[in-house]
Amino acid sequence: MKRIFFIIIGALLLWSCEKTIEFDGEMTKPYIVMISQPEADSVWMVDLSYSRFFLLSQEIKTIDDATVTMEVNGSIVSGSAQSLGDGLYNTHIVPQSGDTLTLRARVGDEEVVAGCRMPFSPTITDFHAEYDTSYNESWDGSTYAECTPRYHFKLHDKAGEKNYYRIRMFIKYDDCEDCEIENLYFSIEDPLIYDEDVVEVILNEGENYFYGHSLMFSDERIDGTTHNIAIDNISQSFLTRSNHTVIIEVSALSRELYLYLSSLEAAQNGDDLGFFSEPVQII
Repeated sequence: MKRIFFIIIGALLLWSCEKTIEFDGEMTKPYIVMISQPEADSVWMVDLSYSRFFLLSQEIKTIDDATVTMEVNGSIVSGSAQSLGDGLYNTHIVPQSGDTLTLRARVGDEEVVAGCRMPFSPTITDFHAEYDTSYNESWDGSTYAECTPRYHFKLHDKAGEKNYYRIRMFIKYDDCEDCEIENLYFSIEDPLIYDEDVVEVILNEGENYFYGHSLMFSDERIDGTTHNIAIDNISQSFLTRSNHTVIIEVSALSRELYLYLSSLEAAQNGDDLGFFSEPVQII
């Protein structure tokens, strides 16, 4: 009986600790949010919407009546972007590597302006693959072989420039028309390209290595050098399918996109950005 009595008292104490606190601060007004990720040799698209106060739960309000104008290398492009609905605009511009872009969106008396420089495509050479074969014993006592690939390539960084890169890995099943391209997880053990403020670096028995499906890094430690990169493919699911293509994507990022993706990844990982932080990409 005493045990039941103590359990009831404990439950009452826990229940009494709960208290709802009403927010009595000032609600911030909506701001114009301009989202765009221009890529070389692709049509430049823009997405416009209004920001939403963090305590509200209604859907994001898109903007379809804005005047969107563009500049490429300081020259104003005639005409404005075409609204496609749902806040999406088509500039009909295909940027090239090295272009400097400026984007302006005006809604009534409000205007937002942003710009970026299109990075040059990274220079990659000497790509090759090697395979590590291990033999394992299955539940019935039989032995089977497992092949783990490692991919090598050289990244040639331009000296005297601040460059930013992203590495991603995908798989495409050649014998399945309806299958989508899937992300592959990989690991890289290379402290020269880690940026521990950006990526999640795993500590494993004293060794630092990256594990994930998207690695971003700057050329701070490899500026102007030819750097050898080795990628271990640790996604084993594709080994059950023989007809597949592994795609390794090495992209050069603008500083603006690098900073946005970095803050987004930090927020998703809960890295000391605060409860009220919400990264908003401008361009």
